Amino acid sequence: MTALFVSTLAVSLLASMAGLLLLRRDLAPRISGRWLIECLRVGPIMSGAHILETLHNAIERMMLTSTVGLAALGLYAHSQQYRNYAQIGVKGLARSVWPVSLDEARSPQASYALTNRAWQTMTVGVTFIGVFCAFIAEDIVRLLTHGKFTAAAPYITLWMIYILVQNTGKPQIAALFANQRGVALGWILQGAGAFGILLLLLLIPWAGLAGAFAALFLQQLSLRVAVHYYAGRVAPTPFQDGWAVAGGGLILGAFLVNRLVGESFASRSAVAAVCLAAVALIGLPVLRDALSFFRARPTANP
Repeated sequence: MTALFVSTLAVSLLASMAGLLLLRRDLAPRISGRWLIECLRVGPIMSGAHILETLHNAIERMMLTSTVGLAALGLYAHSQQYRNYAQIGVKGLARSVWPVSLDEARSPQASYALTNRAWQTMTVGVTFIGVFCAFIAEDIVRLLTHGKFTAAAPYITLWMIYILVQNTGKPQIAALFANQRGVALGWILQGAGAFGILLLLLLIPWAGLAGAFAALFLQQLSLRVAVHYYAGRVAPTPFQDGWAVAGGGLILGAFLVNRLVGESFASRSAVAAVCLAAVALIGLPVLRDALSFFRARPTANP
């Protein structure tokens, strides 16, 4: 256990040192009083939200262990690994698009055109993966784990829907930060975190793993609704989450259809091919529009 902790700490320190080494020519030691005050103003609020998130995970594990047992918790934890793999690409996109979203939020007529096209592209990709997982995840997990974690396969599909919900409201969040509402957003995050913990305490003893998923989804939905509501009072922001709603519906529909098809791999593969082709046809205009838009953008001269 100690070796795992030390190795993780060493990797983090090495990555930080490498980053500082690469940027050493562009960094200058200068203390800004304004940014120091801003960190002291926003930092504690955001730290509270992160503490609640950590507490949420700990309570979730503890309650699942006592309610459904270690075996079911192992399936749940195993399914989360596939969610983490899918989030690698999503997080990379989020880091790339975030500065653009802030610039768009600061413009007088903010349409969030770039933000919209980038996240719609992500939504199409996650929807495609989610529909694929709805039909084939069981076979993939059986192959990768030699049948030990096959029962975790249905949860992977639900995690794809969760990723879509988790990445909604991007214009609204950018508008809050651009208008110096980081503290208010921190309080919203804390409220949603406390609400999520309350849901865990209420739903897991009643519904087990289903309760844990319900608590996560309800927490995210409450957070997104609060962000949409408050951002609408700060600045006019467009609703750009229609594709996320549609993608979640398509994944859920594929999940239910898979239950009706049966266990035959040939039947499931045939239906999966039809569903994936339908998702591709629906998402192709989005991808074409995004590609045309980015190609038409003027590039900066070197």
